[in-house]
Amino acid sequence: MAGEFGRRTSPVWDHYTFIKLDDGVFAECKYCKTKRYQADSYVGTSNIKRHTEKCQSYKEFLATNAYNSMESSFDQKRYCELFDEAILCHGYALSLVEHEKLRAFHQYLNPNVKDISKYTITKYYMLKHETHKKLLLESMHSVSSRICFTCDGWSACTSRSYFALTAHYVDNNWKLQSKILNFRRSPSS
Repeated sequence: MAGEFGRRTSPVWDHYTFIKLDDGVFAECKYCKTKRYQADSYVGTSNIKRHTEKCQSYKEFLATNAYNSMESSFDQKRYCELFDEAILCHGYALSLVEHEKLRAFHQYLNPNVKDISKYTITKYYMLKHETHKKLLLESMHSVSSRICFTCDGWSACTSRSYFALTAHYVDNNWKLQSKILNFRRSPSS
C-alpha cells in the first residue's frame, strides 16, 4: 500500500483505515472501528497484529465471508488428484486418506472438503494407470528400433519373491528408455 501515508508492505495493513490527525497518523480497525493505533512510518506492526488476532468483529467477518469466497475456488476433484499425487510421490499407504486426524486437519483448512475413502483414491490410481498404459503402448508402437525385454526376479527382506518384466528401447529422440511392463509377486522363492 502506498500513498499519502507512506509505503506499507505488511498484509496486516489491509485490515486498517488510515486517519491523519494533528498528533500523527493512526490506523483504525475496519471491523470494530473502535481501536486506533499509531501508524507513523517508524512504528512497527506488532500492536495491530495482536489486535487483528483478537478482534471479535474480524472473527465474525471471517466466519461469514471467508468460506463463502472459498466455496467457488475449491475443487474436490483437484483435491483428490493432489492427494493421490502426494501418496504416490511419498510412498504412503492408501489408507492414509482414512486417518481421522488427517481428515480433521483437511476439514480445518477447508470445510468444503468431502472425506474420501481408500477405494476412491484407488479408483484415481486405476484411471491414471490406464492413461499411462495407453501412452506407453502408443510410444512403443511408434518406436522404429528394436525392443528388448528382460525379466528380473528377486526376494525382498520379507522373504517374498517378485518378478518384473521390463522393456528397453531407444526412442525416436535417441534416448534409452526402460519401462516396467509388469510387476508380480511370485508364489514361492
